[in-house]
Amino acid sequence: MRTPSARSFTFLAAASAVAASVLALAGPASADVSVQGVDTYASTLDGEAEARWWHDGDKLVVHDVLADGWGSRAQLQTWNSALNQWMTAFTCTDSNSSDGTKTCSQNLVEGTPVRIHLWQYKGTSTRLHTYSPQGQA
Repeated sequence: MRTPSARSFTFLAAASAVAASVLALAGPASADVSVQGVDTYASTLDGEAEARWWHDGDKLVVHDVLADGWGSRAQLQTWNSALNQWMTAFTCTDSNSSDGTKTCSQNLVEGTPVRIHLWQYKGTSTRLHTYSPQGQA
C-alpha cells in the first residue's frame, strides 16, 4: 500500500485553495444576477423570497415566490459614513397581486453604496433575514 507523500498533500492543499478562491470571487450575488442590469440581488435561504436592485432607475423589486401565507419585504439600505452604519432608505413590501411582485423606487445620489435587507413576515412574526452584497445607487 502506497502512503501519500508530503508533495501530494501540498498539491491537494494548493488545488483546494484555488477552488475556494474561485468560489469566493463568484460570491452569493452571482447566483441569480442574470437579469439584465441588476446591480445587486438577495434571496432567502429557502428561495421563497427574492429582491433585486437596479441602480439605473433606482428601482427595488421584491418578489414573494411561494403563496404560503408569508409575505416578503425588502429594505434598500444606504451606507452612512458619518455614523459608520447602514441606514434604511426605503422599504418595499410584496403586493397582493397574483404574481406577488412589488416594485418601489426612490431617487438616490449616484454612486451611494447600497445593500438589500430581505426577509419574510406574517403578522408580527419575521423569518429568514438576509442581506445582499453591496451594490451602488
